[in-house]
Amino acid sequence: MQFDGQDGVKMLSDFSNATATTFKASTYRIKYVMNTSLIFDTYNYITTLQDPGASVNGGTNANGLQSDIEFEYLRSTPDSVILIGKRYRNYLYLIKASAAEKTSFENGGYLTAMNKLKNYFVAGFPHIVLNQGGTEKKIEMWINNSTKVVDGDYLTPQQSLLSAASGFAFGIDGAYFSNGLVSEGVRFRGIKWKTDTEMVAYDSAGTEYKVGLSPAPLTLLHLAVGAKFRLQANFRTIYPGTSTLGSAIVGQYVNNLHNAYSGFTFVGGALTFTFDIANRRLTVTGWHTQTAGAAIGTGGWNTVYLQLYQGCQRGIYIYACIRTSNTSIGGKRICTEPDGRSW
Repeated sequence: MQFDGQDGVKMLSDFSNATATTFKASTYRIKYVMNTSLIFDTYNYITTLQDPGASVNGGTNANGLQSDIEFEYLRSTPDSVILIGKRYRNYLYLIKASAAEKTSFENGGYLTAMNKLKNYFVAGFPHIVLNQGGTEKKIEMWINNSTKVVDGDYLTPQQSLLSAASGFAFGIDGAYFSNGLVSEGVRFRGIKWKTDTEMVAYDSAGTEYKVGLSPAPLTLLHLAVGAKFRLQANFRTIYPGTSTLGSAIVGQYVNNLHNAYSGFTFVGGALTFTFDIANRRLTVTGWHTQTAGAAIGTGGWNTVYLQLYQGCQRGIYIYACIRTSNTSIGGKRICTEPDGRSW
Protein backbone atom coordinates (compact mmCIF):
# COMPACT_ATOMS: atom_id res chain seq x y z
CA MET A 1 0.00 0.00 0.00
CA GLN A 2 1.09 3.54 -0.73
CA PHE A 3 -0.79 6.26 1.15
CA ASP A 4 -0.53 9.70 -0.43
CA GLY A 5 -1.63 11.81 2.54
CA GLN A 6 -4.58 13.17 0.52
CA ASP A 7 -7.10 10.45 1.48
CA GLY A 8 -5.88 8.24 -1.35
CA VAL A 9 -4.17 4.86 -1.32
CA LYS A 10 -3.02 2.52 -4.07
CA MET A 11 -2.17 -1.10 -3.48
CA LEU A 12 -0.96 -4.40 -4.91
CA SER A 13 -2.07 -7.83 -3.73
CA ASP A 14 -0.99 -11.47 -3.91
CA PHE A 15 -4.62 -12.46 -4.57
CA SER A 16 -3.72 -13.24 -8.20
CA ASN A 17 -0.98 -12.64 -10.76
CA ALA A 18 -2.94 -9.68 -12.13
CA THR A 19 -3.39 -8.00 -8.74
CA ALA A 20 0.34 -8.41 -8.02
CA THR A 21 1.25 -6.13 -10.94
CA THR A 22 -1.78 -3.80 -11.31
CA PHE A 23 -2.20 -1.04 -8.74
CA LYS A 24 -5.72 -0.52 -7.40
CA ALA A 25 -6.57 2.94 -6.07
CA SER A 26 -9.17 3.79 -3.46
CA THR A 27 -9.82 6.32 -0.69
CA TYR A 28 -9.29 5.94 3.02
CA ARG A 29 -10.06 7.78 6.26
CA ILE A 30 -8.45 8.00 9.67
CA LYS A 31 -11.25 8.33 12.21
CA TYR A 32 -11.43 8.31 15.99
CA VAL A 33 -14.42 6.32 17.30
CA MET A 34 -13.53 4.97 20.75
CA ASN A 35 -10.16 4.29 19.15
CA THR A 36 -8.18 5.48 16.14
CA SER A 37 -9.38 3.59 13.06
CA LEU A 38 -8.28 3.14 9.46
CA ILE A 39 -11.27 2.86 7.13
CA PHE A 40 -11.19 2.01 3.42
CA ASP A 41 -14.07 3.95 1.83
CA THR A 42 -14.12 2.68 -1.74
CA TYR A 43 -13.57 -0.62 -3.51
CA ASN A 44 -10.03 -2.02 -3.50
CA TYR A 45 -8.25 -5.37 -3.15
CA ILE A 46 -9.11 -5.61 0.54
CA THR A 47 -12.77 -4.99 -0.30
CA THR A 48 -12.53 -7.78 -2.89
CA LEU A 49 -12.01 -10.24 -0.03
CA GLN A 50 -15.23 -9.00 1.62
CA ASP A 51 -17.27 -8.95 -1.59
CA PRO A 52 -20.55 -10.85 -0.93
CA GLY A 53 -20.44 -12.49 -4.35
CA ALA A 54 -18.81 -15.93 -4.05
CA SER A 55 -17.75 -15.80 -7.70
CA VAL A 56 -15.56 -12.76 -6.98
CA ASN A 57 -13.31 -14.27 -4.30
CA GLY A 58 -14.21 -17.92 -3.94
CA GLY A 59 -15.86 -17.34 -0.55
CA THR A 60 -19.50 -17.83 0.36
CA ASN A 61 -22.47 -15.84 -0.86
CA ALA A 62 -23.34 -12.91 1.44
CA ASN A 63 -20.10 -13.26 3.44
CA GLY A 64 -17.27 -13.50 0.93
CA LEU A 65 -14.03 -14.41 2.71
CA GLN A 66 -15.01 -12.51 5.87
CA SER A 67 -12.45 -9.77 5.50
CA ASP A 68 -12.52 -6.41 7.28
CA ILE A 69 -12.43 -2.92 5.77
CA GLU A 70 -12.39 -1.02 9.08
CA PHE A 71 -9.42 -1.54 11.39
CA GLU A 72 -8.68 -0.27 14.90
CA TYR A 73 -5.19 0.75 15.97
CA LEU A 74 -3.50 -1.66 18.40
CA ARG A 75 0.18 -0.75 18.62
CA SER A 76 3.28 0.37 16.75
CA THR A 77 6.91 -0.68 16.41
CA PRO A 78 9.71 1.34 14.80
CA ASP A 79 8.83 -0.04 11.35
CA SER A 80 5.25 -1.35 11.70
CA VAL A 81 1.69 -0.43 12.60
CA ILE A 82 -0.58 -3.24 13.82
CA LEU A 83 -4.36 -2.94 13.53
CA ILE A 84 -7.31 -5.31 14.03
CA GLY A 85 -10.57 -5.54 12.10
CA LYS A 86 -13.69 -4.25 13.78
CA ARG A 87 -16.04 -6.99 12.58
CA TYR A 88 -14.10 -10.21 11.93
CA ARG A 89 -11.05 -9.33 14.06
CA ASN A 90 -8.53 -9.95 11.28
CA TYR A 91 -5.09 -8.47 11.88
CA LEU A 92 -3.64 -5.92 9.47
CA TYR A 93 0.13 -5.43 9.62
CA LEU A 94 1.49 -2.33 7.90
CA ILE A 95 5.25 -2.86 7.56
CA LYS A 96 7.35 -0.02 6.22
CA ALA A 97 8.98 -0.85 2.89
CA SER A 98 12.55 0.05 2.15
CA ALA A 99 13.38 2.24 -0.84
CA ALA A 100 14.57 -0.85 -2.73
CA GLU A 101 11.37 -2.74 -1.95
CA LYS A 102 9.26 0.23 -3.07
CA THR A 103 11.07 0.31 -6.40
CA SER A 104 10.64 -3.44 -6.80
CA PHE A 105 6.90 -3.25 -6.11
CA GLU A 106 6.50 -0.48 -8.66
CA ASN A 107 8.43 -2.35 -11.36
CA GLY A 108 6.69 -5.75 -11.25
CA GLY A 109 9.00 -7.31 -8.67
CA TYR A 110 6.14 -8.57 -6.53
CA LEU A 111 4.95 -11.12 -9.09
CA THR A 112 8.56 -12.17 -9.73
CA ALA A 113 9.05 -12.75 -5.98
CA MET A 114 5.79 -14.73 -5.72
CA ASN A 115 6.74 -17.00 -8.60
CA LYS A 116 10.25 -17.53 -7.23
CA LEU A 117 8.88 -18.80 -3.93
CA LYS A 118 6.22 -20.96 -5.61
CA ASN A 119 8.89 -22.53 -7.82
CA TYR A 120 11.03 -23.24 -4.75
CA PHE A 121 8.23 -25.37 -3.31
CA VAL A 122 7.72 -27.09 -6.65
CA ALA A 123 11.43 -27.92 -7.03
CA GLY A 124 11.57 -29.95 -3.82
CA PHE A 125 10.26 -30.32 -0.28
CA PRO A 126 11.38 -27.46 2.01
CA HIS A 127 11.84 -28.06 5.72
CA ILE A 128 12.96 -25.94 8.67
CA VAL A 129 15.93 -27.45 10.50
CA LEU A 130 15.82 -27.21 14.32
CA ASN A 131 18.64 -28.23 16.61
CA GLN A 132 17.32 -28.65 20.15
CA GLY A 133 19.74 -30.04 22.70
CA GLY A 134 21.81 -31.74 20.01
CA THR A 135 18.75 -33.35 18.43
CA GLU A 136 17.99 -32.32 14.87
CA LYS A 137 14.34 -31.90 14.00
CA LYS A 138 12.92 -31.16 10.57
CA ILE A 139 9.66 -29.23 10.18
CA GLU A 140 8.36 -29.88 6.68
CA MET A 141 6.52 -26.94 5.08
CA TRP A 142 3.70 -27.03 2.57
CA ILE A 143 2.01 -23.99 1.06
CA ASN A 144 -1.43 -23.76 -0.51
CA ASN A 145 -1.41 -20.88 -2.97
CA SER A 146 -5.21 -20.84 -3.27
CA THR A 147 -6.12 -20.69 0.42
CA LYS A 148 -2.91 -18.86 1.47
CA VAL A 149 -2.22 -21.39 4.21
CA VAL A 150 1.19 -22.78 5.16
CA ASP A 151 1.44 -26.09 7.04
CA GLY A 152 4.30 -27.30 9.20
CA ASP A 153 4.61 -31.07 9.76
CA TYR A 154 6.90 -32.75 12.26
CA LEU A 155 7.28 -36.52 12.37
CA THR A 156 8.16 -37.71 15.86
CA PRO A 157 10.55 -40.64 16.51
CA GLN A 158 7.40 -42.64 17.34
CA GLN A 159 6.11 -41.96 13.79
CA SER A 160 3.31 -39.68 14.97
CA LEU A 161 2.57 -36.67 12.80
CA LEU A 162 2.25 -33.26 14.47
CA SER A 163 0.83 -30.63 12.16
CA ALA A 164 0.38 -26.87 12.56
CA ALA A 165 -0.89 -24.19 10.19
CA SER A 166 -0.91 -20.44 9.65
CA GLY A 167 -2.12 -18.00 7.06
CA PHE A 168 0.64 -16.47 4.97
CA ALA A 169 1.25 -13.61 2.57
CA PHE A 170 3.93 -13.25 -0.09
CA GLY A 171 6.58 -10.59 0.43
CA ILE A 172 9.31 -9.25 -1.80
CA ASP A 173 11.91 -11.34 0.05
CA GLY A 174 9.88 -14.41 1.05
CA ALA A 175 6.64 -14.86 2.98
CA TYR A 176 5.08 -13.64 6.23
CA PHE A 177 3.17 -16.06 8.48
CA SER A 178 0.20 -14.06 9.71
CA ASN A 179 -0.56 -16.08 12.85
CA GLY A 180 2.89 -17.54 13.34
CA LEU A 181 3.57 -21.19 12.55
CA VAL A 182 4.01 -22.88 15.94
CA SER A 183 5.94 -26.15 15.90
CA GLU A 184 8.07 -27.84 18.55
CA GLY A 185 7.72 -24.83 20.84
CA VAL A 186 8.92 -22.27 18.28
CA ARG A 187 6.70 -19.63 16.68
CA PHE A 188 7.99 -19.04 13.17
CA ARG A 189 7.02 -15.64 11.78
CA GLY A 190 8.07 -16.24 8.19
CA ILE A 191 10.68 -17.32 5.68
CA LYS A 192 13.03 -15.16 3.65
CA TRP A 193 15.84 -15.40 1.15
CA LYS A 194 19.26 -15.22 2.83
CA THR A 195 20.96 -15.29 -0.55
CA ASP A 196 19.59 -15.72 -4.05
CA THR A 197 19.33 -19.50 -3.51
CA GLU A 198 19.48 -19.97 0.28
CA MET A 199 16.38 -19.57 2.44
CA VAL A 200 15.96 -19.23 6.22
CA ALA A 201 13.02 -19.20 8.60
CA TYR A 202 12.87 -16.75 11.50
CA ASP A 203 10.98 -16.70 14.80
CA SER A 204 9.40 -13.94 16.87
CA ALA A 205 12.78 -12.98 18.35
CA GLY A 206 14.42 -12.76 14.94
CA THR A 207 16.44 -15.96 15.36
CA GLU A 208 17.13 -17.57 12.00
CA TYR A 209 16.85 -21.27 11.15
CA LYS A 210 18.19 -23.03 8.10
CA VAL A 211 15.67 -24.19 5.50
CA GLY A 212 16.66 -27.39 3.71
CA LEU A 213 15.26 -28.80 0.47
CA SER A 214 14.66 -32.54 0.16
CA PRO A 215 14.13 -34.34 -3.16
CA ALA A 216 11.36 -36.45 -1.58
CA PRO A 217 8.76 -35.64 1.11
CA LEU A 218 9.74 -36.32 4.70
CA THR A 219 6.13 -37.06 5.67
CA LEU A 220 4.70 -40.23 4.15
CA LEU A 221 1.15 -39.88 2.89
CA HIS A 222 -0.34 -42.70 4.98
CA LEU A 223 0.85 -40.96 8.16
CA ALA A 224 -0.80 -37.71 7.09
CA VAL A 225 -4.15 -39.29 6.24
CA GLY A 226 -6.38 -38.88 9.25
CA ALA A 227 -3.95 -36.67 11.15
CA LYS A 228 -4.05 -34.01 8.47
CA PHE A 229 -5.85 -35.04 5.30
CA ARG A 230 -9.05 -36.69 4.32
CA LEU A 231 -9.33 -38.50 1.02
CA GLN A 232 -11.76 -37.38 -1.64
CA ALA A 233 -12.47 -38.86 -5.07
CA ASN A 234 -14.66 -37.06 -7.59
CA PHE A 235 -16.79 -38.93 -10.09
CA ARG A 236 -17.75 -39.21 -13.12
CA THR A 237 -14.10 -39.27 -14.13
CA ILE A 238 -11.96 -42.41 -14.00
CA TYR A 239 -8.43 -41.13 -13.53
CA PRO A 240 -5.27 -42.70 -15.03
CA GLY A 241 -3.80 -45.28 -12.69
CA THR A 242 -7.16 -46.51 -11.41
CA SER A 243 -7.17 -50.30 -11.05
CA THR A 244 -9.42 -52.51 -13.15
CA LEU A 245 -11.64 -53.27 -10.15
CA GLY A 246 -11.73 -49.60 -9.17
CA SER A 247 -12.76 -48.61 -12.70
CA ALA A 248 -15.54 -51.22 -12.61
CA ILE A 249 -16.83 -49.88 -9.28
CA VAL A 250 -16.84 -46.28 -10.52
CA GLY A 251 -18.50 -47.35 -13.76
CA GLN A 252 -21.24 -49.18 -11.89
CA TYR A 253 -21.76 -46.19 -9.62
CA VAL A 254 -22.14 -43.83 -12.56
CA ASN A 255 -24.30 -46.11 -14.70
CA ASN A 256 -26.76 -46.91 -11.93
CA LEU A 257 -27.36 -43.26 -11.19
CA HIS A 258 -27.39 -42.14 -14.81
CA ASN A 259 -29.89 -44.07 -16.91
CA ALA A 260 -32.91 -43.43 -19.06
CA TYR A 261 -35.18 -45.79 -17.13
CA SER A 262 -35.14 -43.77 -13.92
CA GLY A 263 -35.62 -40.47 -15.70
CA PHE A 264 -32.86 -38.89 -13.65
CA THR A 265 -29.60 -37.46 -14.95
CA PHE A 266 -26.55 -38.08 -12.79
CA VAL A 267 -24.39 -34.96 -12.97
CA GLY A 268 -21.66 -35.82 -10.48
CA GLY A 269 -20.69 -37.30 -7.17
CA ALA A 270 -17.85 -37.80 -4.73
CA LEU A 271 -16.67 -40.14 -2.02
CA THR A 272 -15.01 -38.55 1.00
CA PHE A 273 -13.06 -40.62 3.54
CA THR A 274 -12.70 -38.90 6.92
CA PHE A 275 -10.51 -40.53 9.59
CA ASP A 276 -11.13 -40.02 13.30
CA ILE A 277 -7.79 -41.14 14.74
CA ALA A 278 -8.74 -40.78 18.40
CA ASN A 279 -11.73 -43.12 18.05
CA ARG A 280 -10.33 -45.26 15.20
CA ARG A 281 -13.30 -44.57 12.98
CA LEU A 282 -13.58 -44.03 9.27
CA THR A 283 -16.59 -42.16 7.91
CA VAL A 284 -17.30 -42.64 4.21
CA THR A 285 -19.62 -39.98 2.81
CA GLY A 286 -21.06 -40.49 -0.66
CA TRP A 287 -22.39 -37.33 -2.29
CA HIS A 288 -24.58 -37.45 -5.39
CA THR A 289 -26.32 -34.74 -7.38
CA GLN A 290 -28.48 -34.08 -10.41
CA THR A 291 -27.78 -30.34 -10.12
CA ALA A 292 -25.33 -28.99 -12.68
CA GLY A 293 -22.46 -27.01 -11.15
CA ALA A 294 -23.27 -27.97 -7.56
CA ALA A 295 -20.38 -27.86 -5.11
CA ILE A 296 -19.55 -31.06 -3.25
CA GLY A 297 -21.98 -31.45 -0.34
CA THR A 298 -24.62 -29.11 -1.81
CA GLY A 299 -27.38 -29.48 -4.38
CA GLY A 300 -27.73 -33.22 -3.84
CA TRP A 301 -27.80 -35.81 -1.09
CA ASN A 302 -25.30 -37.62 1.11
CA THR A 303 -25.05 -41.26 2.12
CA VAL A 304 -22.93 -41.81 5.25
CA TYR A 305 -21.24 -45.10 6.17
CA LEU A 306 -19.19 -45.68 9.32
CA GLN A 307 -16.41 -48.23 9.80
CA LEU A 308 -13.96 -49.02 12.59
CA TYR A 309 -10.30 -49.75 11.92
CA GLN A 310 -7.42 -51.12 13.97
CA GLY A 311 -4.60 -48.99 12.63
CA CYS A 312 -2.37 -48.30 9.71
CA GLN A 313 0.99 -49.81 8.83
CA ARG A 314 2.74 -48.90 5.58
CA GLY A 315 -0.49 -47.36 4.30
CA ILE A 316 -2.64 -50.50 4.84
CA TYR A 317 -5.72 -50.06 7.02
CA ILE A 318 -7.09 -53.13 8.82
CA TYR A 319 -10.82 -52.86 9.48
CA ALA A 320 -12.11 -54.38 12.69
CA CYS A 321 -15.67 -54.49 11.45
CA ILE A 322 -17.11 -54.13 7.97
CA ARG A 323 -20.82 -53.58 8.43
CA THR A 324 -23.23 -55.32 6.11
CA SER A 325 -26.35 -53.42 5.16
CA ASN A 326 -29.21 -54.12 7.61
CA THR A 327 -28.17 -57.75 8.10
CA SER A 328 -28.74 -59.13 11.57
CA ILE A 329 -29.25 -62.43 13.40
CA GLY A 330 -31.20 -62.38 16.64
CA GLY A 331 -31.01 -58.60 16.79
CA LYS A 332 -27.22 -58.57 16.44
CA ARG A 333 -25.51 -57.03 13.45
CA ILE A 334 -23.26 -59.32 11.44
CA CYS A 335 -19.69 -58.06 11.09
CA THR A 336 -17.18 -59.55 8.70
CA GLU A 337 -13.43 -59.61 9.37
CA PRO A 338 -10.95 -59.09 6.50
CA ASP A 339 -10.10 -62.82 6.59
CA GLY A 340 -13.75 -63.78 6.08
CA ARG A 341 -14.66 -64.58 9.68
CA SER A 342 -18.06 -63.31 10.80
CA TRP A 343 -19.37 -62.54 14.25
